[in-house]
Amino acid sequence: MKKTVSIVMPAHQNEGKIEKIVRDFHAQIIRKLPGSEFIITEDGSTDKTRDILKKIKKQLKLRLILGKERKGYTKAVKGAFSIAGKDLIFLGDSDGEHNPKDFWKLYDAMQKTDADIVIGFKQKRRPLYRLFISRVNNAIIGVLFKVWLHDANCGFRLAKRKAAKEIMPLTGTLNSAFNAEFMIRAKYKGYAYAEVPVSHKPVPSKVFSPRKLPITILKELKRMLKLKRELS
Repeated sequence: MKKTVSIVMPAHQNEGKIEKIVRDFHAQIIRKLPGSEFIITEDGSTDKTRDILKKIKKQLKLRLILGKERKGYTKAVKGAFSIAGKDLIFLGDSDGEHNPKDFWKLYDAMQKTDADIVIGFKQKRRPLYRLFISRVNNAIIGVLFKVWLHDANCGFRLAKRKAAKEIMPLTGTLNSAFNAEFMIRAKYKGYAYAEVPVSHKPVPSKVFSPRKLPITILKELKRMLKLKRELS
């Protein structure tokens, strides 16, 4: 019997692509898994993102969370996870990095293994400085927490509801590596996880821009040391 899925997708300042991305994920997942739901948490956009989502809400039967002010990625995702009610919870970003068809790689891996969480890892990661950031992040997390992953902070993952509901409220110590924190806490809670390769389309990043890179890494390293002390 197929499991139902809650798609959780944060959205911010993406008027040029948001409708196509939402429709693509809806067609590829929701239509093929009757009884599933699509939750979009709109995080205080000042462009036309909100209006576009409201326009397609009824047609696609979206559960739409509208934010008057910017909460940030972490709070937006945590809020959406708190209301997700299906068998599985899938996190997918709205920036166009991922192919919605790759969801089925995660879904199939979860059916065939004992994994509570399946995380994608981007193949042929570009631009190169983003690949560098990812590898540094993976190495630090591996050394500090003994959680060795190909792409620990990837925002393309599927979790069983029980695991997601227990882990997500605990997160929030890490900022730029919020998704990696989810995996760290999953490991410490004893949940099993698996990885599958997924395709990747390069898009500009506001968080990990080259100019912000040194200060971003320094701040996140301090937060990781704080998390290490907490878990110890």
